[in-house]
Parts: sequence; C-alpha cells; structure tokens
Amino acid sequence: MSLSKIKELRKELWKQAYAENCFRYVISFCKYIEENNLKDLTPLYYSLSTSICINYSKPFLNNWGVGRTESLIVPDKYKKTHSTLIALRDKSLAHIDSNSPFTSIKNEITLIIDGSNPSFKMSMNAIHYEYIDKILTLSNVMKEKAKYWREKNFTKLKDVCPRLTGEYILNVDDKIDETFIEK
Repeated sequence: MSLSKIKELRKELWKQAYAENCFRYVISFCKYIEENNLKDLTPLYYSLSTSICINYSKPFLNNWGVGRTESLIVPDKYKKTHSTLIALRDKSLAHIDSNSPFTSIKNEITLIIDGSNPSFKMSMNAIHYEYIDKILTLSNVMKEKAKYWREKNFTKLKDVCPRLTGEYILNVDDKIDETFIEK
C-alpha cells in the first residue's frame, strides 16, 4: 500500500475512533440522566445536556488536521433529532446568538427586580427530558456505524501496526511517515 494511501487511512481511522468515543460519552450521559431521573433544569442536568450536544456534534464538524467525518451518514428516521442537537449546540451552547433568524432557540436575558437589588437571569436552553431516549437510540446507532468504519480502516492498516505490547499514538501528521508512535 502506498504511503499516501496509508496517510489517508490513518486520518479516517482517527476520525472514526474519535467519533466512536464521542458517541460512547453521549450514551453514558443519557443513561446517567435516565437512571438518576434527572428531569429538572438543575446545574447537573444542564451540564450533562450541554455535554450531550457538544460531544454528539464533534464528529460532524470540520477537524483541523483530519477534516470532517464523511462516512457517518445519519439514517433518515433520526435526522430531526440529529439536526436539533446540532442547532442547539451551534446556536445556544457552544456559540450564542441573541436572536437568530435561523432557529427557534431563544437566548433571553431577563431583568428581575426584587427590592433594591436588580439582577439578570439568562435562559438556560437544554435538551428536554423526553428527547433523552431518542438521543440515546441515535447515539447507539451512530456509535455502531463509527465502530464498523473504525474496524474496517484498522484492518487495512494491519501491516503498519506495532507488534509489541504497549501504547501507541495514532499519527495524523502528514509530515511524519510513521503511523503509530510509541507513547
């Protein structure tokens, strides 16, 4: 196999291994919310909800050095949940627009007058509890897709895999020819 093909495959392997791990995190956060019956907009629920959106979105964004994950095609029946998660991440959690014409997500600041101490409260956009199960199902599907592609690409790179026991970093730097570098 040519060195240029190996360099291309190792980037694909990196993206799929990364995606699989991101979806694994989303699954564990969703299960934690369900198992602990976290339905209120508590700080923990808000934090887990934010982590779900951000970790779910990561594999679908452009990644400097390896590019975007193209092989993860979202099945049609999950596209609405997928789009909602990406929009929530893009318009309210990772980035913020005070009043975007592209989404129904509102990022409001409310003035509270209580005696002589005025204060401001920010709206907290989070995933509604009833969507957690849909996100869990979608993330399991996407994790399995990422795993399939990771295993397929890893098999193609078996000839350049280390044979000795140890930990190795998967190299995606095109300036370095080695695919795996001992940690």
